[in-house]
Amino acid sequence: MRRRLLFALVPLATLGVWLAPSSASALFSQCPPIVKDKGCQFLVVVSDGGTQVLQDPTQGPYDPGEEDALLAVQNNSSKPLSSIALYAGNGFFAFDNDGICNTRGEPWPPGCVVLPRNSARQPVPTAGAKCPPEKEVCGFPSPPGEPPGVTFPAGISVNGYSANGDAVTGYEGPTSWFSNISPDAHEGVVNFSPTIAPGASAYFALESPPIGQVPAVLAPTSISTLQSGAGARSASITVPAGAPVIDTAQISGPKAASASGTVSYALYKDSKCTVPAAAASSGAVAAGSAGRSAAVAPAPGTYYWQASYSGDSTNSPSASVCGDEVLHVATAANLGLPASGICLSKRRFIAHPRAPRNVTLVSVVVLINGKLKFSGKLTGRHTTIDLRGLPLGTIRVAMIVTSSKKRVYEDLRKFHTCIPGIHPKTKKKKK
Repeated sequence: MRRRLLFALVPLATLGVWLAPSSASALFSQCPPIVKDKGCQFLVVVSDGGTQVLQDPTQGPYDPGEEDALLAVQNNSSKPLSSIALYAGNGFFAFDNDGICNTRGEPWPPGCVVLPRNSARQPVPTAGAKCPPEKEVCGFPSPPGEPPGVTFPAGISVNGYSANGDAVTGYEGPTSWFSNISPDAHEGVVNFSPTIAPGASAYFALESPPIGQVPAVLAPTSISTLQSGAGARSASITVPAGAPVIDTAQISGPKAASASGTVSYALYKDSKCTVPAAAASSGAVAAGSAGRSAAVAPAPGTYYWQASYSGDSTNSPSASVCGDEVLHVATAANLGLPASGICLSKRRFIAHPRAPRNVTLVSVVVLINGKLKFSGKLTGRHTTIDLRGLPLGTIRVAMIVTSSKKRVYEDLRKFHTCIPGIHPKTKKKKK
């Protein structure tokens, strides 16, 4: 099993605090003045004792359309903070083209620039120029440490694309980026790069929550996944071609016992999980356990699973790491097993796998009737296949070998077990 902790915090106690109207000197100055706001509308304060969400009622939505909120995270804990998950109804993460780097009016925050590519991924001649005036492609450059390949659910507007190819909404702050946004856009993760040091803060924007609602900090989760197929159950398995394989997930975290939502499963052809190998599937989550994926049976090759948890109103979304689960599907080959259909009276024989030309074999897996019997290094260029103790009848044997270049081959045969002196078909003693 593999686990990935989305973000680490002490047990969370989210608290909405409604402050009395205050003077300008009492505003949350962690946010710069942006259009209608002189400071943050919401401030998330993280400490070693828990987390609070504070609101300043003198600061409403910053944009003229009255629908976008300015937020900051203040790290008063003793550890750096890399991310935080937030929830509010009404599409808290449903970005719609009026973020802090492309809203109507002034002032804008310092550092907004024209992105290298627009929403259609076309080059922008004025890339790097100060914003405004080109509001439709404005945003902060992706901060150092943001991984490439960041995407968003359908329906979320993208202003343009940063130099590393990541989508930029314009709501990001200068050191933040978004991930794990739920399909309904009610929740998501705000990541910070560099991390927020103890005593420091970082700001960003989101859509405004419903009137009277304070954003909630979600409990952290991690997702554990395990694949199974052809009798094997592990983070890395090898199966013969045609064998169905499924993936299952378990949600962990301080409030995972009540977790609901869904887990989406996807199989990819590449270790960066960008090229799908099969149709995605999903399973419902109940009490932290997720329904399994649909069965897949891809062509010979190497594949990679990735599972994503949607989160709910209490638990944060999370995702497994691409590459933590590897599926090898073997290529058919003649590896030197005895011919199918023969009677193996001793029910035990030595096999000498023959490698395809110019291929060096290094490991072997043996499956008998679909169940794993042996997996390990190919020692002395042979392996023992033991059929003793099995009932009389037809036995399906699969030998799977891996080469030094990570290519996988399989040989499938059917044998008869029989008692010495008895013909396998008539079951009569020979005279």
